[in-house]
Amino acid sequence: LVSTVYEAAIAYVAAMSPALELVEEMGVEAVVDLPSGTELVPHLLQRYPDAKVVVTVRDSAAKWYRSYWEHFRWASVFPPCFTHPFVTYWRDITASTGCGFLTRFPPRFPAAERLACMAAYDEHLELMRRIVPEEQLLVFNVREGWEPLARFLGLQPPECRPFPR
Repeated sequence: LVSTVYEAAIAYVAAMSPALELVEEMGVEAVVDLPSGTELVPHLLQRYPDAKVVVTVRDSAAKWYRSYWEHFRWASVFPPCFTHPFVTYWRDITASTGCGFLTRFPPRFPAAERLACMAAYDEHLELMRRIVPEEQLLVFNVREGWEPLARFLGLQPPECRPFPR
């Protein structure tokens, strides 16, 4: 599913060129999470060939799913006729990752869809490993703390601040 989203997003990204130019004009140095996820990475790497990419991971797809569900599940309490832009945005995001059932009303979480959602997580990691040059990619579990992140970014780990939990 991520591959299908990836292919469809290539056309979308072409339309994003003015937005990327604006990001550049504004001096933005980093983007995180959505919407800069899977579909923009190739475009961003083309525009910024020396960019570093940090992909955060959980200990397993099941743990990632639990966190993802906690984050998006609130949108499932709204019926489809509720079209607030933020709820619509969350529904679009979850649909694009293969996890659209998380925001479906009324809430239902079939095992097959849950497994497909977790498989999309694994596919995303695989895709990032395939398209980002190894020396520019850090697959980072936050349980590791500051050290690998700081080393990857060429910085010293902060001594006065513990890693946020």
